[in-house]
Amino acid sequence: MADESQENDVPHQGLHAPTSEVGSASPPDHSDKYWRTLLEAQNRNFMELIKSMQASKNSEEKAKVVTLPKYNADAVGADSAAWCKTVYIIMAEDPLEGSALVMALSDSLEGGASQWLSQICYTGIKWPAFRDLFVQR
Repeated sequence: MADESQENDVPHQGLHAPTSEVGSASPPDHSDKYWRTLLEAQNRNFMELIKSMQASKNSEEKAKVVTLPKYNADAVGADSAAWCKTVYIIMAEDPLEGSALVMALSDSLEGGASQWLSQICYTGIKWPAFRDLFVQR
């Protein structure tokens, strides 16, 4: 009998598996519902990440300012053809239209050209249309 009590005091060394489940954690639930919930949560996280990346990209694009060279038709030696060619190169890399184009042009044009700009601008104007009007002037 002494042997039996000593045997019970010895920790299990892989000889006997414990049979009591009192206090044991329940096995994880790996049913379809569990996996579906996990994947849906992961998809929501990915969507939030994508939305935040798109929002930061859009704000960066809106913050981009294109600076055009100054042009004053009233200044001595003003070369409208050279200015137009320079702006054409800039517009080829960073095309602007509408209000963004009007803002860039209003910062660029001075003197009589600035006044003329306010007379010819319209909603949604694009560089080719402005260039044609500018060359005709």
